[in-house]
Amino acid sequence: EMVTQEMPGMTQLLTDLKANGYPIYGLTNWSDETMQDEFKRWNIFRLVDDMVVSGREKILKPDPAIYHCLLSRFKLEPDECVFIDDNQKNVEAAQKLGIHAVRFEDAEKLRQTLIDMNVRL
Repeated sequence: EMVTQEMPGMTQLLTDLKANGYPIYGLTNWSDETMQDEFKRWNIFRLVDDMVVSGREKILKPDPAIYHCLLSRFKLEPDECVFIDDNQKNVEAAQKLGIHAVRFEDAEKLRQTLIDMNVRL
């Protein structure tokens, strides 16, 4: 019910990231059942390499345990990751773990922020 459309510009941004060799992982507070339906509904999820779903893990952002789950599962180093979320509390939780984190406002601002961080696009 919350998601009514793909965020404008995000499919192209993720496509550009993938074209430059970046893996894309999801970290969502959705239930496992909802996530299955949404994964089928939105084309943008085809660009996501894999995902940690809180409904499966029984842990919600901003609990540090869910970020550790993501990092461990996909063998990621915190300082080599960029976490993007529209909730400031989730962004701050990621930052406390040494993950570069950005509060999402729109795709255009995010693209510029990533460029400023020297991410190849």
